[in-house]
Amino acid sequence: MPIVFKLTWTIIKKRRLNFEARINTIIEFTKNTSNCRSQIIAAYFNSPAVKECGICDNCINKKIVELSANEFQQISFAILQHIKIKSYSALDLLKAMNGVKKEKFWKVVQYLQAEKKLQVNSEGLILLI
Repeated sequence: MPIVFKLTWTIIKKRRLNFEARINTIIEFTKNTSNCRSQIIAAYFNSPAVKECGICDNCINKKIVELSANEFQQISFAILQHIKIKSYSALDLLKAMNGVKKEKFWKVVQYLQAEKKLQVNSEGLILLI
């Protein structure tokens, strides 16, 4: 004997509202650009004690180094002044920069290298071109 399930307008309306709530949750998940995706999913399933994953798009975007034009000029000027006096290894130059974040330092060094303002020789020393 087949199982008979009676659908009423109340049941249909309840299912529709539940479906809309799930869709809205998915939409909010895709719009969220600041929180870790793993943490959002964990919170949805009532497990809020999850650490940031470090690999989702939002975590990666947090790691991108913001460098203002003023900061870039200051770091660039300091690098060029240091290597005008003598050649440095990259690590020694970073230490000589006192307090400059390594991510910002590397961003400026890569730019200066691409612009042919400095080069790294076979011994690993940074030189002016």
